[in-house]
Amino acid sequence: MEYIEDYMTQIPLSHPLNFKMEGPLLMLGSCFADNIYNYLKDRLLPVVSNPLGPAYNPLSIAQLIDKHYLEQSIKEPLIVQTGGLFGSYECHTKLNQESSQQLVQTLDSRKKQLLQALTSSRILTLSLGSSYYYSYEGFTVLNCQKQKNSLFDHRMASVDLMYDKLSQSLDLLDRINDHYELILTISPVRYMTDNPIDNSLNKGRLHELVNRIIHSRSRTHYFPSYEIVMDELRDYRWYEQDLRHINKQAQQIIGRKFLQYIGSPELQQYEKEALKISKLHNHILLNPHSEESRQFVESRKAKTEQFLKKYPFVKFGE
Repeated sequence: MEYIEDYMTQIPLSHPLNFKMEGPLLMLGSCFADNIYNYLKDRLLPVVSNPLGPAYNPLSIAQLIDKHYLEQSIKEPLIVQTGGLFGSYECHTKLNQESSQQLVQTLDSRKKQLLQALTSSRILTLSLGSSYYYSYEGFTVLNCQKQKNSLFDHRMASVDLMYDKLSQSLDLLDRINDHYELILTISPVRYMTDNPIDNSLNKGRLHELVNRIIHSRSRTHYFPSYEIVMDELRDYRWYEQDLRHINKQAQQIIGRKFLQYIGSPELQQYEKEALKISKLHNHILLNPHSEESRQFVESRKAKTEQFLKKYPFVKFGE
């Protein structure tokens, strides 16, 4: 008998981690990391994603996991004004503030949050988006803050440079966290700023980088999100209108496969229960003062208390 799978390229997935939900997960890197984060957060898992905003290239990502960098305050020369707000080349525009003092306080707080997450995480996932990077006076910027391109040096990093920088930061991380598992993945988002050929060269360098890191470190794994999209989902119906970013349906497929990749049978059972609770809390009451709504709220409260007793690590509203 033939099945639909017989007419598709199937990307095999191992299950190397057997994650049992005791410790937090940390997602860093491109906006694709935030896609997986949203999937996990909907399932009420303890997960943190990109406290300083998305970082697309391995040099910026290496900076974000560098303990020495995170212990330093924001660099004043990297602060700029944009759109009536103060921003920094060290963070995403969503963190911009009305004053430079507020910006410094916000970024210092976010750096402390990131360092704490790096110290305690059981699984660290790095989503590599591009080997292209921008630098300003020798500093690899996380975000150009909508400034003129002429202010920056724009280059494609060599595999050697990316490997050296990322390895150095991971070695430092090993000193403050000796129990984390590292997952590397390559974002399937197409970077077409220059041309399709450069995008292929760009992704090729990232694949070579990942291969070198995996073969030089223990507790390091590769989740094939790029291959899943390019081979299993090789159709534009899985993309947004810009034909570069994958749509919500594709994100759900990747999220489900990622959870299967890291998970244990206990995690699969937890997911079913968490989705039910999450659905209850997302329910909108049309008439909050009705008897029917009151009974619903009481029932939801009882089910939530029972769920939290079974899974005490879940934190609602965080």
